[in-house]
Amino acid sequence: MHVEKQIPDNELPIAIFDSGVGGLSVVRALRELLPRENLLYFADTAHLPYGEKSPNTILQCVKKSLAIVQRYRPKMLLIACNTAWIVAHKEIRSSFSIPVISISEQGIASLSETETIAILGTRATITSGYFQKEISMRIPKALLFPIACPLFVLLVEFGLMEHEMTASIARSYLLQLQKQRIDQVLLACSHFPFLNPILQQTIGENARLIDPAWECAQETYRTLLHVHLMNPQQQPGMLRCFVTKNPKAFQATGKQLLNDPHLSAFLYMEEKYPSLH
Repeated sequence: MHVEKQIPDNELPIAIFDSGVGGLSVVRALRELLPRENLLYFADTAHLPYGEKSPNTILQCVKKSLAIVQRYRPKMLLIACNTAWIVAHKEIRSSFSIPVISISEQGIASLSETETIAILGTRATITSGYFQKEISMRIPKALLFPIACPLFVLLVEFGLMEHEMTASIARSYLLQLQKQRIDQVLLACSHFPFLNPILQQTIGENARLIDPAWECAQETYRTLLHVHLMNPQQQPGMLRCFVTKNPKAFQATGKQLLNDPHLSAFLYMEEKYPSLH
């Protein structure tokens, strides 16, 4: 009888969940700060984009996806999708006994006390009012400018970060910000940091763009130290990517975003449950 080798707890992967390639911004930061950690990336590409779906649909998608993630026994979970966290954070917290870090909370923690803050997110994220409420509680004097930018997600998914069409759409979405003195811009969608050059040029050089991915990586580092789960291996950690649809498209864009020609993605199928070994 075959007995599967048990992986030590500190060598188990850190799981990152998103609806598409956006969470690779978190992977990029983790690889820089914690290069020895094994990473498991799960993207629910079959239901992308989450930001245009109803809360109930998003909740069901998140619950099904994270049930799959749990099978891999991650030592920590990072929710890299703001829309998923806003809709399902209570269910996520109650479903996992391991440390859970959300890009939403880390984004808010990254803000400093300033007068004007723009919030860029998906339609579902902006409509929820989550960031407006949380930021107002933390920085009550700040004037907020929440803007839904739904097409940004698909532009990044198709690898069109430097396309003129992307610049034109950015100018259309962000026109109102050009008339304001914006101190900080919270990128409340993990896809948006990949548009940083265009966003900075459109909004103006004086605005500080807040990419929560780096704060996520730092909080992961602090948490691993606190719970004594830092991976002791000397070789670079392994990145495994699973998607629910279109692995070739994910792989092509992922290679571009991470500048990693070796990136590969696997289609997750229930009947062919893939092992990490």
